Amino acid sequence: MGWFKLNADGASKGNLGVAGAGGIITNHLSQTVLAFQEHLGLTSNTTTELKAIYEGVKLCIDNNIRKIWVEIDAKVALKLIPSPSQGPWHLQNLLQQIRNLLSQTQFKISHIFR
Repeated sequence: MGWFKLNADGASKGNLGVAGAGGIITNHLSQTVLAFQEHLGLTSNTTTELKAIYEGVKLCIDNNIRKIWVEIDAKVALKLIPSPSQGPWHLQNLLQQIRNLLSQTQFKISHIFR
């Protein structure tokens, strides 16, 4: 009770390629509460995955959802977010933004198979 699940995903056609991100937020009854999608232009696979997480968590916070279980299929993103390192230079700003948003919530983050 009180927890919401964010399933987020990003994809790019090639690695640098045309990309998009999206996700769905459900309540404890698996009912859809919110959903989002975004065209990202030309970017990398990892950036799209992280951008999907960022947009999903931001949408949760904007809608006063503070208990979030994030499920993602990107193991690299799963490792980068909780890591004390800053990550690759081109992802450092986005990673910090995600960490800042997550610090405003109670959260779990786990891997889900495609």
